[in-house]
Amino acid sequence: MPRFVAGLPSATTNHALLSLLFSADEKFDGTYPTNVVVRSNGSCNYIPPGIFKSTCKIDITWFPFDDQMCELKFGSWTYAGLQLDLRLNSEEGGDLSSYIQNGEWDLLGLPGVRNEITYTCCPEPYIDITYTIKIRRRTLYYGVNLIIPCVLISSMTLLGFTLPPDTGERLTLGKLLIHVEQLTGQQKYEFGEKSSEIPPHRAFVSVCFSSPGATFKTRRGRSPRHTPA
Repeated sequence: MPRFVAGLPSATTNHALLSLLFSADEKFDGTYPTNVVVRSNGSCNYIPPGIFKSTCKIDITWFPFDDQMCELKFGSWTYAGLQLDLRLNSEEGGDLSSYIQNGEWDLLGLPGVRNEITYTCCPEPYIDITYTIKIRRRTLYYGVNLIIPCVLISSMTLLGFTLPPDTGERLTLGKLLIHVEQLTGQQKYEFGEKSSEIPPHRAFVSVCFSSPGATFKTRRGRSPRHTPA
C-alpha cells in the first residue's frame, strides 16, 4: 500500500485480531490472507476464508443413530472487551445459505451465543462468540453394510441349530458363515470413531462371542464302560 493515497496517509491493519480459540491446527490460524476494504468513514471490511480445525468430544453410544455437537469458540487472546467488542449478526446463529449437503452428516443447526468471561489475570472481560455445530449421522450406508449383515448372519446361525447334526448341510452353512464374517469383519471394525463409550453393535458382537461359552454343559460322573465282545 503506498504511503499517501488521495492525500491520506497509509495505515496498518491488524488481521490477527480474531482466531479460533483452542484450535487444533498446526498454524493456529486457519484463515487465508485477503485484502481489506477501507471505506471513506474509516471503517474496514475484512472477510477472510478459512478452514478451521478444532477438538470435539464424540459420543458413539447410539452409533450409527447418533447426534453430535461440537463447539467453535472465536475470540481474541490479546484484546479485552474494552478494546475489541464482538457481536452476532443474527440471534438465530450462523448463516447456512451457502451450506452444501454432506453425504455422511446432516446439519441440524448452527446456533451462536455471545459470552463475556473474566479471567483471574485481567480485570476486563474477554468476549467470544461460540457456535455449536449440531449434526446427525446418516444411517443408510451403515444400515446396508453393518446392520443388515449382522441380522442376516445371526438369523443364519440360528437356522444352523435347526439342521440335523449328522447332515453335511450344517457343516457347509457353518463354513459359509465363517467366510462371510471374515469378509465383512475388517469393514465392521473400521466403522465408528474411537471413544470411551461402547456402541450397540460392538456390544452385540461381544454377546455373540460369549454366548457359546454359556451353552457348554459339564457332565459329572464317569461314563459307563462297554466291554468289547
